[in-house]
Amino acid sequence: FSTLKAQIVFDIKFIKLSDILKEIRKIGYDAYPYVFKIKETMDQIEYKNELKKLIVSGIGSMQIMMLSFSLYIYSMDDMGISYWLFIRLFNFIIATFLIIFSSGKFITNAYKSFKLKTVTIDTIISLSIIAMYLFSLYNFLNKNGEIYFDSVCMFIFFLLISRFLEMRVRHYCTRLLYGLQKLITNVATVISYNNFCIINQIKKNINDISVNDLLIVRSGEVVPMDGIILSDNCIVDESMMTGESIPVYKKRKDFVIGGCINLSNAFVFKSVSLTKNSFITIIIHILEKMSSVKPKIVRITNNVSRYFIFIVLSLVVFADIYWFFIDYTYMLNVTIAMLTIACPCALALSIPIAVTCSTNVLAKSGFLII
Repeated sequence: FSTLKAQIVFDIKFIKLSDILKEIRKIGYDAYPYVFKIKETMDQIEYKNELKKLIVSGIGSMQIMMLSFSLYIYSMDDMGISYWLFIRLFNFIIATFLIIFSSGKFITNAYKSFKLKTVTIDTIISLSIIAMYLFSLYNFLNKNGEIYFDSVCMFIFFLLISRFLEMRVRHYCTRLLYGLQKLITNVATVISYNNFCIINQIKKNINDISVNDLLIVRSGEVVPMDGIILSDNCIVDESMMTGESIPVYKKRKDFVIGGCINLSNAFVFKSVSLTKNSFITIIIHILEKMSSVKPKIVRITNNVSRYFIFIVLSLVVFADIYWFFIDYTYMLNVTIAMLTIACPCALALSIPIAVTCSTNVLAKSGFLII
C-alpha cells in the first residue's frame, strides 16, 4: 500500500526481467525496476498531476454548485425557460469536462478489474459516476426531470481528496526511506598501517570493503559503515540515527554507527560488518518490511470491503427487479442512490492511511513496529 513495491524472486535462465514486467503491466500495474531516485522523480510527477486534477475539480465543483443552487430554490417557471436551460447546459459542460479530466483513473482501474474478473472500490465508484451522468444526460437532452451533474462533480472532488491524501502518505514513506538511504555514502577511504603510520590511502566503493578493513574518516565526512574506533577519541553526530541532538564523545574501542557525521579531527576505525549487514541497512529493510506488509487490520478491512461491494451490487440488482415491477420510473433513481451512498471509500482508505501515518511518525521518533 504505502511503497507500491513488490519483491520478486526469479531465475534468469527461465525468464527475463522484461518479460516479468510485461506480464505485470498486462494486469494493470505500471511496473519498473525500483530505484530510489527514479521513484522520487515519479512521485513528483504524480503529485503535480494529482494536484492539478484536484484543483480543477475543486474549481469546477464550486462553479457548478453555485449555479445549481438556483435550481434547488426556483422552478423553471420562476426563473424563466432561457435561464433554466442555460444553467443546465453549463452544468452539463462542466460535468462532462471534469469526468473526462479528473475521473479517468477511476474508470480505467474499474475496466482493468473487469478484465481480471474481479471488483474493487473503483468498480462501484465508476458505476456511480457513469449512472448519475447518463441519467442526468438523458433528462438534460429531454429538457425534463432532475439532473445530478452537480452531485457527480462533488462526488469526484471528494474522492480525489481521499486519493490525494493517500498518495501523500505513500510519498512520505518513500521520502523517509530515501532519507535513510542517503546516509549511506558510496565511497570510503581504506588505509594501510605500518608502525602506526598511514602508508597508503585508497578510495573504494563500500561494497568492495571487507570486514576488518581499516578506514579513515575526516572531519565533516560521513562514517561509511559500522566499526570499532582505533583512534584515541572523536566526536560524532548520531542525531540522524538515534535522534540525539547532542554530539556523542567516542573513545578508543567504542562502536560507531555507519551514517554518523564526524565532528572532530580525522579518526581511524575498523569495519566490523559488510554494508548489507550494517545497522542503517537493517533499519531500511525493517521500514520497507513495515511499509510493504499489510497489517492484519488492513487485510481484514480489504476483505470486508470486497464482500461489501458484492453485497451492494447484489442488492442493487434485487432493488432494480423489485422497482421494475412496482414502478419502473423509480428504478434508475434507486440504483444511483444505492451505488453512491454505499461506496466504501472511507472504510477502505481510512484504516490504511491511519496505520501508515502512525507507523511513520513512530519510526521518525525512533520506534520501529514490525
